[in-house]
Amino acid sequence: MTEDLDLKWKVVENTLADLIPLAEQGMSTAQYILGTMYGNGQGVPQNNEIALKWFTLAADQGNSSAQNCLGAIYADGRGIRKNEETAVNWYRKSAEQGYAPAQYKLAYMYDMGEGVPQSSQTALKWCALSAAQGHVDAQYNLGHMYGTGQGVPQNTQTSLKWYTLAAEQGHGTAQHNLGVIFADGEGVPANSQEALKWLTLAADQGYAPSQYNLGLFYSRGQGVIKNDKTALKWYTLAAKQGISEAQCNLGLMYFNGEGVHTDYTQAHMWFSLSALKGNTTGIFNKGNITKKMNSNQISQAQEMFKRCLNGDYPD
Repeated sequence: MTEDLDLKWKVVENTLADLIPLAEQGMSTAQYILGTMYGNGQGVPQNNEIALKWFTLAADQGNSSAQNCLGAIYADGRGIRKNEETAVNWYRKSAEQGYAPAQYKLAYMYDMGEGVPQSSQTALKWCALSAAQGHVDAQYNLGHMYGTGQGVPQNTQTSLKWYTLAAEQGHGTAQHNLGVIFADGEGVPANSQEALKWLTLAADQGYAPSQYNLGLFYSRGQGVIKNDKTALKWYTLAAKQGISEAQCNLGLMYFNGEGVHTDYTQAHMWFSLSALKGNTTGIFNKGNITKKMNSNQISQAQEMFKRCLNGDYPD
């Protein structure tokens, strides 16, 4: 269903008092916007029941955005009894009109077997349609499917294509996976500079595995000039997000005085955090450094460890 585009933009700019009469007259765009406002509590008190009313009126007129929203409401059970079959029905109505977010959601439902019999092939079909329209999560999923051979023959080049498209749109996990592919030379010539580029983009978004990998790059001088202080920075960011390998490596840097002054107390704290996650190297290193510390240092390290468990990390 289409509506006058200029009128649509006028609706967006209108107030609630203007929208309600238009919605009551049957304008689906106004109905959809009201549903969004009440669903999100945007300019009005949040109210799932009223949101459902307006989304349904718009969806019944063929508004693909409203149909997709109804799919999400029934899939999540937002203010209504969860009903995956009904969710699939609304996602399909929207997806068949070419709405990329609904195509992506429908692919997910088929992949997981929620509301429909599980079908990797049907999931692939809808995911590909969504990805071809530029839906970033669909592009990432296709990269993952072709990279792992999930429901399709494994194909590194096709995986690389979809990961790249998603990564260029800022998808952090896709950027990380590209970095790993270029670092390890998985189906492509190893390229440390490309790996560094993509890992840095993901790490700058706060993606912890990329932060850890950058710590490795700088601590080893892999594709970059070795720089312990930069390695320390990236290990610290990853360690604070709970990456046990980063916690262990950070402990070693404090133990050996690499990029920082030697500090057994901080080293013990990071080894303890790593050991808590079952990291065997962290367990060994904690036992080893404990033998070199006095009781006051151990007590201080244990107190710092407890604060870290509450998210209170030392500067």
